[in-house]
Amino acid sequence: MSAQTEIALKVTADRPPVRVFGEPVAPGLSIVPSVYADGRYGVGFLLAHEPSGCVLTAVPTCVHCARQAGARLAGFDWTRPAPQLITDQAVREAVTCSDLVTLLRGCASAYTCEIPEGC
Repeated sequence: MSAQTEIALKVTADRPPVRVFGEPVAPGLSIVPSVYADGRYGVGFLLAHEPSGCVLTAVPTCVHCARQAGARLAGFDWTRPAPQLITDQAVREAVTCSDLVTLLRGCASAYTCEIPEGC
């Protein structure tokens, strides 16, 4: 099992952050459980920018696909503030690239956990 880190996840702009534990995939980038605005856990996992608490992937997936997506994004400095990342063209292209979007949207089910053949 990987070490975990606590993240104040921004779920909605008008509510306080929800504290969750995430699995780091790179400094500043973690896999977090999907949560609702009231703090209840949803289904599946997302990638989150630790310093800002912002979610990078809007589509919950199984943990296997979240790890694959995290590995594809691990080469960037995610410890930078969100405004710097938003204006970094290479980061924007990596987060929105068709391969990553296809992986996330093509995940068979957020219920399928760590079964590569099922995703």
